[in-house]
Amino acid sequence: MTLRLFPILMGIGLVYLIGFASSCQDPEEPTPQENPVADFTFAASETEDFTIEFTSTSTAASSFTWDFGDGNTSTDKEPTHTYAEVGSYTVSLTVDNDFGSDNVSKEVAVASPYKSSGFVLSSIIPASGSSTFYTDFYGTLPSGDVDLTQGQGAPTQFYTAAIGQFFYGRPRTTGEFGIAKFAIDDKTDELVEVGRINTLDGQYRIIIVNDELGFSSSFVNLTLTVFNPTTMEIIREIDLSENSPLPDGGENIRRGVNGLYYNDVTGKLIVAVHLDRTDSIQFYDLEDAHIEVIDVPTLTREASSTFPQAMYIRMNGNDNVVVDEQGNLYLMAMGSFGLDGNIALPGAPTRSLPQILKVDAQTNQFDPDYTWNPIIAAGFGNTPLHVFTCLVGTGAPAPPRLLELLVLYAQGLLDEAGFLELQNLVFESEVGQLMELDLAAQTASTVAGAPLTAGYSYPYIYNYDGQIYHQVSSEAFNGYYVTDVATNATSPVFNISAGGFATALIRLSAE
Repeated sequence: MTLRLFPILMGIGLVYLIGFASSCQDPEEPTPQENPVADFTFAASETEDFTIEFTSTSTAASSFTWDFGDGNTSTDKEPTHTYAEVGSYTVSLTVDNDFGSDNVSKEVAVASPYKSSGFVLSSIIPASGSSTFYTDFYGTLPSGDVDLTQGQGAPTQFYTAAIGQFFYGRPRTTGEFGIAKFAIDDKTDELVEVGRINTLDGQYRIIIVNDELGFSSSFVNLTLTVFNPTTMEIIREIDLSENSPLPDGGENIRRGVNGLYYNDVTGKLIVAVHLDRTDSIQFYDLEDAHIEVIDVPTLTREASSTFPQAMYIRMNGNDNVVVDEQGNLYLMAMGSFGLDGNIALPGAPTRSLPQILKVDAQTNQFDPDYTWNPIIAAGFGNTPLHVFTCLVGTGAPAPPRLLELLVLYAQGLLDEAGFLELQNLVFESEVGQLMELDLAAQTASTVAGAPLTAGYSYPYIYNYDGQIYHQVSSEAFNGYYVTDVATNATSPVFNISAGGFATALIRLSAE
């Protein structure tokens, strides 16, 4: 029995093994496989501006190809990418394995790390040695009493141009020059410097035409710098020295630019030049007004023009360019401020007095027949400490003591105590007032309800949505008033209870 059973068992085992082998090699049975499926998530970086962190949530993927929608790519599984600017980008992820590929696209919004709306307010506490400046941010227009000492202090600051979320001026550190670009951090509400061009000597005025074109000038040379406000890169420099009628610079002579005015009707940039003799008290020794004309589309110098017996073209504070319907540009020749000893005297040289001049839109030259004094036209006589932006003029005579000290200063005879007294009188003497000017009829009238303001208000004046916000500085009030253009109704906006005299009031806008 045993001998006959063993072969049978072996036979059964053999059949089983052969059958198993046959089933593994059956060509009609499909081999298991898995195609990849692409997907990803993303989030803004907590530490890096304009940076997005991407995470692949794809399945069965062995390789990854990212297209970030701005011309850049990556093959990392979970890349981090920094964009050059705010915007919406279509990001694509393609995944592959041995059996196939898959792709998915998503819209990724790159948000700005800076405030897109709100107001930036600044002030100054003047001092004979070094002044103190303050800056603070407000989500809405401030009102009532404002303590600016709660903001950020700096030894220097001048914000002279703004566009969108950014504003531009000198670096906030004493002795540093160049163009500094500022913004307000969206998380901390702090002012931050987000860009700078360091290669400039004595940056003075800035004009921003658009996101890609800006101009900067220096007080100590006749070079005009063209730059990109977005990337903060220099596009080119325009040398005005060869065409200027100013004498060559010498040991005691500085030639520079003290005014930039963009005419958006003609596409011309008007550059007002000046002469400074450093061995005199005055810093505007050129007795004739002189401008250079730059064609903005081609960035080339086009023409020059001189108006005799008109001194010191500039506007204190922010430049408020006045262009009429025909494209004629109106400028202010400030006069001598009395530093030449001609203080409201009968027979004083014309150049010593304030004048409005006109640059004709057709010729881009001074109109030789157009000049008038808005201060005298308003019936206020003349005083050295006037302020002007084509909206502000002198509304009251300067105190006799101020005039006395000014003469001593011009003669180089004023000691430190006298200078401090003069400075306080300059910042506190209420001799200015908001005025409405008719440039065609050459008439001037005060705006009802507008208070008197200090003679040397910078002044900063802004037109936001048909509302004129104008600086008012006096012993009792240091802040801003608002005047409705349609009704001329005037009312106070806010008063700086601590922090000195109001300067800039910048409105941020992402548009």
